[in-house]
Amino acid sequence: MPETKKTNLVIDFAGRDRLIVAVDAPLGRAKLADALPALFKVADAVFARTAAALAGMGRPVSCGPGCAACCRQLIVVSEPEALRLARLARDLPEPGRESVLGRFQDAAARLEQAGLLAGLIDAFSNQVHDWRRFREVQKAYWDLGIDCPFLENGVCGVYRDRPLICRQYAVTSPPEHCARVFSAQAKVEKVIHPLDLAGALAGFDGAGPQRTRALPLTLALLLEGLLKDRPGPEIDGPNMIARFLDYASLGYAGGK
Repeated sequence: MPETKKTNLVIDFAGRDRLIVAVDAPLGRAKLADALPALFKVADAVFARTAAALAGMGRPVSCGPGCAACCRQLIVVSEPEALRLARLARDLPEPGRESVLGRFQDAAARLEQAGLLAGLIDAFSNQVHDWRRFREVQKAYWDLGIDCPFLENGVCGVYRDRPLICRQYAVTSPPEHCARVFSAQAKVEKVIHPLDLAGALAGFDGAGPQRTRALPLTLALLLEGLLKDRPGPEIDGPNMIARFLDYASLGYAGGK
């Protein structure tokens, strides 16, 4: 990891207000993976702002400890996050490491046995913007009831290192509705944040926009070799973070 420097980031929400976030930005030439800890901190601050605003409107976020239904959904992560999580899984201390690696292998095996593995990889390689197809694979995945490999007794085992989509996903509806997310009778009210940082990260290579690249978290180990073969650009760390936030702001929800 490169050296870091405390940097104050100013996020302007279309002139409505500003959020100042202090992060440890990588110094010198860095890869996108090096900036992930700083981006996680930005995400936490942005999403906390949303939660506070919702609470002020009488619509508090209802997610909490032990509520793990979302950890059984098809969790989609950017390639840098997938590679980070694969390495994190391999670096876990025993006996937890063996259990987590085993759950990754079991998840891939269950997908293959169900005839979904090849189609799932194809959907994210060639049809990532086909939302009808995405909804189909989401439902097929949900029906298998596969836990996130990092889920341990209903608790995230890598909470501090969880990807952006996990930080971003929240609901204001009753938690029990999330266990029936694909049921017409269960009304799940998802939180919409002012910045879709998870989506932006999947379409950013470290220097600028790229073709969206994402994959299911459960396939991070299976596709680890492929991810290692995709080196991204290296640029100045603070500049990289600034470029990413500029790119993410292009999809500002409040301005649509």
